[in-house]
Amino acid sequence: MRSEATVLPRHRRLLYALAGVGLYVVSLIATAPASMMDWMLLRLTNNRIILVQPEGGLWYGKARNLMLKTADGGLRSMGSVNWEILLLPLLKLELAARLEVADGQSNSSGIIAAGFGKLHLRQMRATLPVSLLSEFMPTWQTWKPNGALKISTDEFTLSQQGVRGTAELEWRNASLGLSQVNPLGDYRVNIQGDQKIAQISVSTISGVLHLVGKGGWSESDGLSFRGTALADPSKRAELRDFLRLLGSEQSNGVYQIVISHFKLRK
Repeated sequence: MRSEATVLPRHRRLLYALAGVGLYVVSLIATAPASMMDWMLLRLTNNRIILVQPEGGLWYGKARNLMLKTADGGLRSMGSVNWEILLLPLLKLELAARLEVADGQSNSSGIIAAGFGKLHLRQMRATLPVSLLSEFMPTWQTWKPNGALKISTDEFTLSQQGVRGTAELEWRNASLGLSQVNPLGDYRVNIQGDQKIAQISVSTISGVLHLVGKGGWSESDGLSFRGTALADPSKRAELRDFLRLLGSEQSNGVYQIVISHFKLRK
């Protein structure tokens, strides 16, 4: 016969049972295969991002291809991808992953983190096709943009409260379907946010269309911008109609660009 001293109290047996279940669940998560990441991405992105042939584990893995489902139902390859889910941000209830994407022409890397309605970019050095903007910003579909977008930032946060941090964007070999001349050139956009408003400046690196201007963006007021556009003398006649789409001519072929409280359609 067992003595009463060897019988565990009921509440302690319950605690041990719960601890055992908890350890089992943790072990399942810790050893989850890379296919779990594909499952998560499909649900988090409404079936728009697909991993092809994922390998490794949920926490550290890779896939032969990262595919984006386009608005017309097709699939667009973004290249191979490696990922690592970072543990420390989880303590702050933030999901963060270090990503590396290679498409054969360029490599992109950085940390993307999300939590409490905020999106963080850290140590980001990425190159993306500008045409991707049309998939997420319907307004751009009319302009049919092309070229490469280079993104560089050490710390950048986008939330409902605004933008914080600095980022530099370069639009290389910029092309637009509404222009008779392509490519138009290379352009740089600097963004500096202080939570309330993001200050934006645009400058021309090189090209037949010279752009310069400054503006700002906020969640409540949208985008406001003032700048000028000037075509290279050798392309002034061919770009005249396109320049008229950008703004009104002031003098000597200089066109003024004015955008006031513009908000992108969601």
